Amino acid sequence: KVCIDQDLKNILSETPGRCVPYAVIEGVVRSVKETLSSQFVDNCKGVIERLTLKEEKMVWNRTTHLWNNTEKVIHQRTNTVPFALGSHDDDIAATIRVVRPLDASLSNVIGHFISGERPKGIHETEEMLRLGDSVTGVGELVLDNNLIKLQPPKQGFQYFLTRLDYESLLRKQGNSVRLWRILTLLFGVAACSTLIFILWKRYVHHREGKKERSIRDFI
Repeated sequence: KVCIDQDLKNILSETPGRCVPYAVIEGVVRSVKETLSSQFVDNCKGVIERLTLKEEKMVWNRTTHLWNNTEKVIHQRTNTVPFALGSHDDDIAATIRVVRPLDASLSNVIGHFISGERPKGIHETEEMLRLGDSVTGVGELVLDNNLIKLQPPKQGFQYFLTRLDYESLLRKQGNSVRLWRILTLLFGVAACSTLIFILWKRYVHHREGKKERSIRDFI
């Protein structure tokens, strides 16, 4: 798990490839520039909006000789604008840009909280990921041209965006225990490798500085 703080950019700049191949980020949704406005609720702003038009009708079941209520999706559209994840601490300005969010497994990330109804059994629902929502992202963390990004992993691992916290996400993925054990191991290896690499670089820098001082003192 990687913390969103002011040191994150410096840490990534010192890691091999300037990236963490599979990282867990917990933060709050912040806009980059523009936002999406809800069609049903005033002053409700978000960054992902899914509009679904459904038709409900009664269908006669010849086997059971009963009327069954069925639902058919007539149309669905998803809109998104660029957004970032920031720290829960408002005093920390660092953010992580979320890349290609619709490629992620959107596990409960968009809240199903707005709905409308049209005549003749037509229902329209609106789901939104709102500004300020807490989100957990799992993917590749990379420093690209001074911008920190969370993007789909290159190794083919699953890309997640969810409003669940990390522990709840692990429990929900209980049917894939073996996979998550492997991922947890990868998290640990990546974190240890990053820490060892940073400490090694600092040691080399310290040793070279000490050597230069010794040469100057000798001269």
